[in-house]
Amino acid sequence: MVSHTVPTQITQRHDAAPLNIMVLGDSISVGCNNTPLSGWCGDLSAMLNSRGIAHTISAHAISGYSCGALANGFAARFDQIKPNLVIMNCGTNDVPNSQQTRDAMGTSWRIMVEYSHTHGAMVLPIFVQYSNREINDIAGRGWLLPGEGQANDTIYVNWSLYINATPRWFVGLADLQKVPGDLNYLIGGTDGIHPNAFGHSVYASVFYRSMREFYGWPDDVVEPCGLWGHRINVYGPPSYTPCTVMS
Repeated sequence: MVSHTVPTQITQRHDAAPLNIMVLGDSISVGCNNTPLSGWCGDLSAMLNSRGIAHTISAHAISGYSCGALANGFAARFDQIKPNLVIMNCGTNDVPNSQQTRDAMGTSWRIMVEYSHTHGAMVLPIFVQYSNREINDIAGRGWLLPGEGQANDTIYVNWSLYINATPRWFVGLADLQKVPGDLNYLIGGTDGIHPNAFGHSVYASVFYRSMREFYGWPDDVVEPCGLWGHRINVYGPPSYTPCTVMS
């Protein structure tokens, strides 16, 4: 792994309101670029509005981009938005299947985390969702599921470098590995990757719950039902508790 030293000259800003959110993401988050917001950003914004939480949401989200590709324009976009929270939803398009590619992804991820921190923003890191294996195999994307697992491992290794830092760098941790990569949550047909409307609402609920304690928001968004536990083997079945009632 690339050698790493946590910066010592750091600042931290935690503004109660308004919360100025920058979303870093790929095609899963492109709705965060829209006016009005759509996708999970629209759902998250509605949750915050209904609870009187002042906020704005802007994005640096580009379809097909890896964490490394997004890092190239990150600082310039950050300086335009001047966020106090960055949601780091990248990794699906990374394929860190060697030590060299894991190091490259990890370096890009850390550059964005450290830039956020030293410029006054908190970070919400995200473990990416596993997509639908059968559809991706048919579509010739058999590489995708192992790549998602390898990306999550890389995020975990690099996130762990900062979790004991003082002052605190992160508002929580959002785990989309828990969201089933099946057609109840993903667009049907030949897609197998992108959330449907229900999937977007589940994402928003996971993100809200991940940040709720740090910001002191109302504890009135429930854990979406029917989520997976962690996968041990990306091609093996995860632990799963089915919903009694889907809502």
